[in-house]
Amino acid sequence: GTLGIYAPDGSPVDVVHYGPQLSNEADGRCPDGAPTLVILASPTPGSANDCSGISLPPTLTPIGDQLVHQGETLRLQVTGTDWNTPPQPLSYSLATGAPPGMTIDGTTGLLVYQVPANAPVQPHLVTVQVTSSANPPLSATASWTLYVLP
Repeated sequence: GTLGIYAPDGSPVDVVHYGPQLSNEADGRCPDGAPTLVILASPTPGSANDCSGISLPPTLTPIGDQLVHQGETLRLQVTGTDWNTPPQPLSYSLATGAPPGMTIDGTTGLLVYQVPANAPVQPHLVTVQVTSSANPPLSATASWTLYVLP
């Protein structure tokens, strides 16, 4: 089924799609307002969702496509959020396929790419990953296109 909350102008504030429900089972966002939808241990009408004992994956703030010229440096802060209580430390990495020389700081998420002056003028699909230190580790990825311009 689908459950939606809509603003007075009809635009969606939040929409939840859920599967078959069992007796005394409820789906909810953990924590309230987070993008992650989970099956809650018990329904919580009228109060905050109880997320204790639920290990939640981190999320990445969306990254828009980037333009950079040959010989310039791209600096981009990649931001992850851990929704667990207490929050777990996060680590950042680049997936295979990033341009040679592109780096991301594993602790801070700062991505740096010094574009060579002779870099091919072409788009690159870049995928970054954020991983929590939970046991087991959980991760999320985000992809965007880097356009190298002359």
